[in-house]
Amino acid sequence: MPRRSSNKRSMTYKGCWTCKRRKVKCDEKPTRCGNCTRLRLECEGYGVRLHWTTDSFSTKSESSSLQNRGRMNIDPESYPVYPMNDIDRFIASIDRDSHAKKASQHGPFNLLLLPLIQKELHNDSDTIIEVEHHIEGSHCTSLSVSSTSSSSTPDHELEATFQAVVADTGHAPEVFPPDSPVHNLSDGDLNLVQVVTEDYQEEENDTAENGEEVQEHVDIENAASPQKSTSTTLCSGGLSAFCLQRYVASSLSGDPEIDMLLHHYIINLADLLQAVHHPQNPYRQLYAPAALESVSGTALSTPASFSPKSIINTAIYHSILAASAFHMWQSNPLQRAFHHVASQHRQKALFFLQTALDTMRPGAEYRLLLIAMLSLVTVDVMSGAEADFTVHLHATLQLRRSRRHWKVVSPATQQLNEISEFLTLLARTLSFHPSSPLWCADHGDGKGNGNDDVPLAQGSNQCLGYMYGITITIANAIKETCRLAETITCIEERQNEALPEWLRQACEDLGDLLLSWTLDEAEVNSIANEEMRAVFKHHAHAWHHAALIYYCRRVQKVPSSELSEEASIVAEHMHAVETLKATSRSEQASRMAPITWPAFIASCDAIDRDVWMDWWERVKHYKIANIPRQYDVVRELWEIIDEKTQSGDCSIDWITVYKELDITLLPI
Repeated sequence: MPRRSSNKRSMTYKGCWTCKRRKVKCDEKPTRCGNCTRLRLECEGYGVRLHWTTDSFSTKSESSSLQNRGRMNIDPESYPVYPMNDIDRFIASIDRDSHAKKASQHGPFNLLLLPLIQKELHNDSDTIIEVEHHIEGSHCTSLSVSSTSSSSTPDHELEATFQAVVADTGHAPEVFPPDSPVHNLSDGDLNLVQVVTEDYQEEENDTAENGEEVQEHVDIENAASPQKSTSTTLCSGGLSAFCLQRYVASSLSGDPEIDMLLHHYIINLADLLQAVHHPQNPYRQLYAPAALESVSGTALSTPASFSPKSIINTAIYHSILAASAFHMWQSNPLQRAFHHVASQHRQKALFFLQTALDTMRPGAEYRLLLIAMLSLVTVDVMSGAEADFTVHLHATLQLRRSRRHWKVVSPATQQLNEISEFLTLLARTLSFHPSSPLWCADHGDGKGNGNDDVPLAQGSNQCLGYMYGITITIANAIKETCRLAETITCIEERQNEALPEWLRQACEDLGDLLLSWTLDEAEVNSIANEEMRAVFKHHAHAWHHAALIYYCRRVQKVPSSELSEEASIVAEHMHAVETLKATSRSEQASRMAPITWPAFIASCDAIDRDVWMDWWERVKHYKIANIPRQYDVVRELWEIIDEKTQSGDCSIDWITVYKELDITLLPI
């Protein structure tokens, strides 16, 4: 009987190639075989050797020896492990090489080029509009706007690496590779002549103190022709301060740098600028759509569309880009190109806004003008500009006065009016000067004839709660404190004049209101999210106790030593806000920066300074330039107060020192 033929069982070998060739058992130690190490042999590793099965020159023996290698034990420690910074750098390099259209390999990532069929963009409007305009104080009087689209911009979806801010930032490596500096960034479809003012020249000179060459002007001849490609990208590096996101979207402007700045503003800054997360976010609901209307190509595309509305939209567009670039520069100060790009866009925003104001009818485009002015205030907060915000807030005040008798307006306009009025109030709290001669007028209630000190309107639509974490009652109390303090100052300057009875009664009534205040549950319940309600509660209580400190110092002249308990309560609530956000599972909660007015007022009067030093250091990670600047002012006040106290002047207080320093600050 013939012997039954048995099928041979295929064998799979999982050891290193050296042990396989020696026909010994391998211990399969990751990275390097232990047998090879002990015998001092060169280990050939565990890699899979690919074999072309269609190669006509390969022999059967060669093929059979390389079979069944697919069942190897894939151990992650058997291969190189890269840190996240390197992974970010690899991905950014691949993105950069893809824009440069060249094959490359970075770490485990490879870029292979395939022929692509790209549709050419056509723009029916190739009109070049030249506007001759003179701006007072400016060295540039001409503007050249070209609406010709770049022919090198494809119409297909591009893959860009965008960057989202995380709360805790560490060391940030370079964003721009040494071989691709950013000399001049185009503005999509807008080829603009840089407006250079005297203030901008001074700022650029200051940034070059460390011997770094900073370009001050945009060369007209080099201003981004349609054939020029903007291959360098702002997102080309691996910032550890940023969490890289793979984001696939159609290009809005045809320029990856502009798209990245817009994305950073809409996704990150819109949340960063709000105290409490809320769907009625004006930065995302009002500012961004106006800017995107300019990016869409409908603005400034034909002479007929060169209207005030289009010009204002373009001003908002550049303001948003400037704010975004300033924030990215604060996140990575070594990259001065961010600062240069931000300064360029800020000057363009100022130019377009001034152009709109000079060419439009009074009273037209009220809402857009208010957005443009407030967006410039945001730029000042992000850049830490010392006095620029006062000009823009004064402009919003003049604009609101033009419609002071309007009672029925849209919710969006009401929201913008409230934001403008409250920011003006915050600036007023640190002016320490009567805002109008009407304060000294002999009115029965001490109020002037104007509408500037009408209490903020109560209502379910008011936005101060989610925008700044303050209740309407406390906001009106702070406004009344300013009014009474300025009236007292005006009367005291007359000398030998007693305070009138109505003024004394008003001061007492305001103190009673602040001492008896409790948080209204209706205002708390207006915020849907439970976590955000907790954040709002701490903000509201911090505002209340800081307002009480401010009232006691400005109206009642209470010594700082008597207010240490109130300052400690403010610190407790401000720290609690940061702790809630740090422990939150919501990414949006961790991105929201605090409103600093309560902390600033309490810090200046604090006896226990360590808790405030910790808080100011804690909030630096938001990378808003206005925050460390406030901390610098607080420390300067402390230093001067200590020096004068040691010299025997025990009556000195921070308000007196602040006025002597002649500081202009927006405590937000």
